[in-house]
Amino acid sequence: MIFDKTELKQFNSSAQIIEMTFNDLFETKSYTGNSEAAILIQIPGGTFDECQLGQVLVKINNTKWTQLQDIAFRIIDLGDTKSNFSEVLAIYEGKFYNNKKQTIKVNAKL
Repeated sequence: MIFDKTELKQFNSSAQIIEMTFNDLFETKSYTGNSEAAILIQIPGGTFDECQLGQVLVKINNTKWTQLQDIAFRIIDLGDTKSNFSEVLAIYEGKFYNNKKQTIKVNAKL
């Protein structure tokens, strides 16, 4: 999950506060720093998809709870994303190596 830091600040919230909702159920890790805030959650066996996870109520500060989809900038399934990324990378690498071979052939003729 990726969060917009300015939006979290408006709600007096943080990735660490939201992460507490999931600590007892799943292995989690929150990240903050120079980039946007993020939480990684390991959900075994496809128990939830992104849509179901977005509907979970999360604590955003001491007095307010909301659905995750209302506060998260993006909810991404890295398992699905990894396979898509692998396909795109394979296509790119194929084009790169084909172009590189053509370049070598052109240089050899000169």
